[in-house]
Amino acid sequence: QTHVSAQIDEFGGTLNRHSACSDCHNPHTANNALPVETAGGWTAPGALNSTTAVNAGMGWQYPITFEYQLCLKCHSRYTVLLSSNTPTYNKTDKQAELEPTNASYHPVEAPGKNTTPAMQNSLNGGKLWQLTTGSTIRCTMCHGNYRLVGSPPTPNSPQTVGQLAPHTSKFRSLLIANYRDRDLKPAGEGYLTSDFDLCYLCHGEAPFSTTSQDPNGDTNFRLHGFHLTSIGGDPAASRDINTPGAGPGNAICAECHFENHSTKFAPWAANRSYSRGVNFGPNVQPAAGQLYPFWDPANNTCTLRCHTVEHDSYDY
Repeated sequence: QTHVSAQIDEFGGTLNRHSACSDCHNPHTANNALPVETAGGWTAPGALNSTTAVNAGMGWQYPITFEYQLCLKCHSRYTVLLSSNTPTYNKTDKQAELEPTNASYHPVEAPGKNTTPAMQNSLNGGKLWQLTTGSTIRCTMCHGNYRLVGSPPTPNSPQTVGQLAPHTSKFRSLLIANYRDRDLKPAGEGYLTSDFDLCYLCHGEAPFSTTSQDPNGDTNFRLHGFHLTSIGGDPAASRDINTPGAGPGNAICAECHFENHSTKFAPWAANRSYSRGVNFGPNVQPAAGQLYPFWDPANNTCTLRCHTVEHDSYDY
């Protein structure tokens, strides 16, 4: 590609899966300006200065305003997205997923809707990013340079305003840290912090590593730890989250938070209005006599079948 391709609409309505430096950067005008957090998202840093983007209204835009608008050039319905019969391989429309009108979403274009004290306590325990329930986040806080994250992470190093470009990663989907979301646990495999390193950059780990079933001040769901440390299923069951009825061992986050950008494209259509990121993976099945797995956030009950266990209005 030529340098001027950053100012040409190459992706609109076409299947044009490529990535050249000049699709994201204008080498004649790039500078060292840092991004700025706003209630509408993070502004584009100087490294993206005077490049093109796609705005939330699906219009071609020059120059870019918000950093996430660059991502929408390839990761929204503005272009042609690849689809698959296997849910974890679908390329979903990130603009639609991140719309603030959705019932639940990660706060890229607007602060999140869960402003409970428990959520703030959870964010207080983040190992890298120090956020509030009123924060917006950058795409590059999850998809970025993993080499910048220490082991263990040091709070605010790098800072949220840092150069976090997602040029390469040893983790799938250019993630900045590891996240286990497809390969379910075999029977007998215990809890591992490293399976969910990505989550713990923002959220406290304590509710997920404990075997206690007592209420915890940094989660609204007291049985997170129980599901991740103390359950099982049929040892012969599939370990592929795309397989109905799969799940021979302890749970992973993605079984109850399958589409983690938002609930917009949850596999079970009825889940799309659920709050707090809850949307069940394809392996979770309806309970007997039901059409879909059901979580009632008003009464904290589940009616579904998961890891071979029938939940009939289980009270959580």
